[in-house]
Formats: sequence, C-alpha cells, structure tokens
Amino acid sequence: FTSNGDLTVVGLTINSLNSATTPVSVSGNATVSGTVTVTAFATPPTTGQQIIILSAGNISGAFNSTAVLPAGYIGTVATAGNNIILTITGSQYGNYRSAGTGLKVDLATTSNWQFYNGTTWVAATTAPSGIALYGDTILIRHGDTWQNNVAATSIPNGVILIDSSASFGTFSTTNKLTNNGTVMFAGSSLQTIPGAASLSSTSFSGGGGSWGNLVINNASGVTAMQGIGNYMHLSNITLQSGIFTSSGTGGSTLYVDGTITGGSGSMTTSTTTGTNFGVTMYGSGQPQTIPANTFTNNTLSRFSINNTSGVVLNGSLTVSGAVYLTGAGANLTANGNLRSTGISVSVLNSSVTPVTVSGNDTIDGTLIVSSFASTPSAGDQFVIVSAGTLQGTFSAVTLPACYSRTRSYTGATAIITISGVAVG
Repeated sequence: FTSNGDLTVVGLTINSLNSATTPVSVSGNATVSGTVTVTAFATPPTTGQQIIILSAGNISGAFNSTAVLPAGYIGTVATAGNNIILTITGSQYGNYRSAGTGLKVDLATTSNWQFYNGTTWVAATTAPSGIALYGDTILIRHGDTWQNNVAATSIPNGVILIDSSASFGTFSTTNKLTNNGTVMFAGSSLQTIPGAASLSSTSFSGGGGSWGNLVINNASGVTAMQGIGNYMHLSNITLQSGIFTSSGTGGSTLYVDGTITGGSGSMTTSTTTGTNFGVTMYGSGQPQTIPANTFTNNTLSRFSINNTSGVVLNGSLTVSGAVYLTGAGANLTANGNLRSTGISVSVLNSSVTPVTVSGNDTIDGTLIVSSFASTPSAGDQFVIVSAGTLQGTFSAVTLPACYSRTRSYTGATAIITISGVAVG
C-alpha cells in the first residue's frame, strides 16, 4: 500500500509478509499506534532477520513493541529513522523431531519431520534445514536413520540437533551439511558418523570439513570415519561422556579450532592405513586451554600446536610421536608431566620457549628446527624446553643447513647454542 500524503495507522495486519516488499509506504507523515499482526510469512524468516514493514517521510507515534506472529515465531517492532522494522527474535515453540518409525530422515525433506505447536506434535509444514530458529531443538529419534543426500543442508546458529539414532544413511559429498549451530550425538550404542568429506569447509587452511560445534554424550562412543586426504575440524567440542574417535582410512588428522569443554568423556585418533597425525590445536590466534584427561588414556600418537597465541594443557600427556610447533610464537605449556619422542619447531623465536612443563618432561628422539624468526649469530642461545624436572636427551638436533650448534641440559632446561654460521 502506498500513500502519497499523510496516513494514520491504528494497528497493522499483514496477511502474507514478503521480506522483499515493504507493505506500507507513506510519502508524508505516518502516525502509528496499536499492534502489528502477521498471519503468515511468504518465506519462513530466520532468527535475527529484520523486515521493513512501513516506511515514511516522517514517523510519529509507535506500534506496540511486541508483534503478533504465526505460531512458532516471536518478534519485536521498532522505529529506525524513516522505517518501522520487524525483527525476528526467536521461537516460542519451534522444536522439530523425526517420527521415530524407522525413517531415513533428511533435514531438507519436510515429510520426515514433526513440529511442536505449543500443545502437541503435528506434521511439519517446512523442513528444519536453515529454518529452525535460535533456541530450537531438532531431535532425530532412536530407530530413525539420519542421512543427507537430497540437498545441501544447514543447522542455523543457536539451534541444537540431537542425534539419538543408531545408524546413518548416505551423506553426500556434493550436497554437504553446514553446522552453524550445535550437533549432539547422544545414542545408546556406538555411533559411526560421516567424516569431513560430507561437511562444508570454513575459513581454515589445509582443507577438510567441519562438524562445527560438537557435543559427545554417548557412553558407547562416537567414531568419525575419515577418507584419504580429508581433515576434520571442530569449532568447539564438549566431551560429556564416551570416547570420540577420529579414525582415518589413509591417515588421520583432527583439528580443534576453538575450545574443548571437559566432562567424563575423552577424544583420540586412529588410522587403519597411513600415518596417524593425531590432534592439531589450531586456535586461529586465540589462546586455547585443554582440560585434564581430554585425551583417552592421556596419550596421543602426535600432538601439533598451530596456534601462535599458545596452548595450555592441564594434566599429563604421553605422545608416542613428536610434538610439533608450527608458526612463530607457537608454544605449549603443560601443567603436569609430558613425554614425547622428538620436538619439531617450524619457526624458533628467541623470546618464546616452545615447551614449558610444570612437572617432569621426558624427552627423546630428534629436535628439528626448520627456521629462525630472526637471523641468529654465533653464541646465541635458545631455550627449547623448560620443566620442573627433565629426563632424557635429544638423540639428534637438526637445524637449517648453514648453522652449527651445541646442545646442553642445565638443570631442567634444554638449550641449543649457535656455534657457527656458514657464509656463502
């Protein structure tokens, strides 16, 4: 509706609100009061979406701040300059669940789902992919099978999907799942879930796909199967119960980009063929803290720190392979005991100790330094390890080709000293 003059609006009812079209436009002054009522949306909105419902040369008065919306939605109305805007703030009910009758359920298929209307469960009129609102829950019930091969799907921000199923159907490697919310695996038997190839990637380097925010709440365990050359990223992980295993068929790497929240569960990696590359703390420049007993049996095959702001490990850890520190400033602080076979430092910085251990550090294997943050001179010293107590020695030390060095162990500190720099 367009008014080429002034207009007084006492209450506004919109039968089908289209976010692409402003329902009321007034060239002059709009005097408004009463309540905004929307009986239906042309396209289901998402949480946080803002829709202009009235624009005018000038606005006086105000609508009630709370709008009346279709079941499942709540929203606010406010004046912003020459516009009155409806903001979708969340869902009153909005929870979805699968039927629990042995279906193969897909987040993009409407007929797979039921919707809670505030009183009872009814057949859903839309599929939950990309539609479920902030605070909603999507439940895959025991007996059903989660699959993702109809279309690319997404779990919106603030939505938690709880998967209680015992099995999984096909997860497409073309029509991938994007998790902007949280996925909780809460089965009563071992759940074997899809690997990175079926998950959308995010801004991290190194390729692979991300499960996003993950909660492990299955006492029987959850195993993610990785294909050759695929890397699994986790935005954040909560280990409520059970063991989470990232298992590779041609090598295994698990990246943790954010936080780890502990519980009674733990996490580990394994591989059937190839190399087990263990866990990489990625961090994206934010310091990371690892709770005690995060890793199953407090062991890992390999531990990598790719976080220039550093990682703090609470508790003890045995690494059967090496500890890798990637990037200038990457460092590990272990509040417990540490045992590893070798340390590899990609960029050694004289102002940063790569490994600091409050308890006992048992070292072995080769120390590899790939480069220096700044060009060292003969006589420069670099502390590699500082510990409460130090056991063992490095069997060999490898530096860039033009440098020679000596190594020493002073008290509980492992030090290398540059003894010569080749010129030419």
